[in-house]
Amino acid sequence: MSARVRGVASCGLVILILSAAGLAPAEAVTARQKGQVAAKVNPQAGQRAARARSARAGRAATAVRNGQKAAGQVARKGKAGQVAAKGARGKRVAHARGSARKLRAQAEARRRARAGYKPPSAAIVVDANSGNVLSDSNPDEVRHPASLTKIMTLYLLFEQLEAGKLKLDSPITFTAHSASRPPTKLGVKPGDTITAEEAIKALVTKSANDAASAIAETIGGDEANFARMMTRKARALGMTQTVYVNASGLPDPAQVTSARDQSLLGRAIQDRFPNYYRYFQTSSFRFRNREIGNHNRLLGSVAGVDGIKTGYTEASGYNLVTSIHRGGRFLVAVVLGGASARGRDELMRGLIEKHISSGSTARTAPAIVETIALAGDPSVAADVMPDTAPPPSAPATPAPTPAATEPAAAAATASAAVSTAANTAAPAAANAAASTAPYKVVRTRAVIPADDPPAPPAKAADVTVNATATAPPVDVPPSAPATSVAVIAQGDADPGNDGDVTAGQAASASLLPEAVGGGALRPMLLVLGIALVGVFGLQLLVMTSRRRSPRGA
Repeated sequence: MSARVRGVASCGLVILILSAAGLAPAEAVTARQKGQVAAKVNPQAGQRAARARSARAGRAATAVRNGQKAAGQVARKGKAGQVAAKGARGKRVAHARGSARKLRAQAEARRRARAGYKPPSAAIVVDANSGNVLSDSNPDEVRHPASLTKIMTLYLLFEQLEAGKLKLDSPITFTAHSASRPPTKLGVKPGDTITAEEAIKALVTKSANDAASAIAETIGGDEANFARMMTRKARALGMTQTVYVNASGLPDPAQVTSARDQSLLGRAIQDRFPNYYRYFQTSSFRFRNREIGNHNRLLGSVAGVDGIKTGYTEASGYNLVTSIHRGGRFLVAVVLGGASARGRDELMRGLIEKHISSGSTARTAPAIVETIALAGDPSVAADVMPDTAPPPSAPATPAPTPAATEPAAAAATASAAVSTAANTAAPAAANAAASTAPYKVVRTRAVIPADDPPAPPAKAADVTVNATATAPPVDVPPSAPATSVAVIAQGDADPGNDGDVTAGQAASASLLPEAVGGGALRPMLLVLGIALVGVFGLQLLVMTSRRRSPRGA
């Protein structure tokens, strides 16, 4: 409470005390005099008037006492308010100082990282209209996908929505496992639910690890089984270098991919789910009174960019898959292993601007569809095969082709022809069919156990299959890079980075000290004003009653 307010309160208290000391006796004397005069004229009326005046005088004295009590309460509340304000202000200042120290530590970590942090990198730019590769750097080298994993998680969720097994308002329940995933996360408690649409937006914007695990448990029963479904889907799409062991992209040495595989997935999810792909354009969404922004800084800042996903772990570096539609051209670009979010984004901008003019304006490439049959396909009875087992004598049944478009059906038919030709056709025919595929197909197999989580791809038996062999094509993912062993458990956002913790920094900024005093001052002034009005009104009443009294009394 300021000095001016304390002075006003003191003056009011003095006035109240003086009024109590001087006005009540005078009022009592006046009442006695008037009672004596009235008693001489009309004894009964005089007695009533005397009693009425005495009652008014008593009420006046009571009002004075109440005013004194109110003034004391105001003073006590003022002191308590000062103490509370100081305590709240101290907490805010301490929190702000802690946030400032954290930000300085993060800046220092970034400075040190710029000097020595160089994760293995890879990049590719694909003209999705023609299928041609416009630029690449280590496109087939294995890298960790980080939160790019969530693209495949959403692919399988979109399948459920398209098949009618789930709806956008279907509940996604969080178990103790999914709720315990490390950040970044929504922070939903075990047993609570969100809608499927909220889960989609949470993965696209915040890259929430707990929401990804909840989706996996909803669709696959548990996250390990869902990861096997993801890996089988990757094989069916022709992603030969990719193995998934969780649905979020949290660090695991066995979870690997390549730039070429991610470009393939970035094209496939648009070809298969054009209506649901629009969610990757979400710049922000509101979740339980919180505004959650997108980590992808290229959205809204680079013309034509309409998605799709960022990713980061210590082992992977800063990853980004981007889709660009501009002037009838359609590019999908991938950058893996950036040393910082800003450096990754600048590299992606450069690749887009350099190659967008080289893209085709007419779509000639077939749609990316699921065309590769696997030993791990659910339609096959035995999903587990020993590494040393001889190849089977008959090819597995090809996976069913989605009835999306005529080019997709044509591509599926061509792939089925390739699989059949492996037993009956000449080598030249098989090679000719394979040459029409937009990407190289590796003729090896990775065995994915049906009941156990996928183990790290260590020394799987590679089987080279000629075009005339009787075994179907099989895929063995390469071993994880040596740097993948020492991984730090963290989510999509780097705590010390300048991009993926924007929401947290904004929350810290909102906790800075606020102006204190206005809320506590108003009730004090109100009580003091009421007391002063009562005192002045009492004085006016006494003066008026004096003027009305007979002069001869």
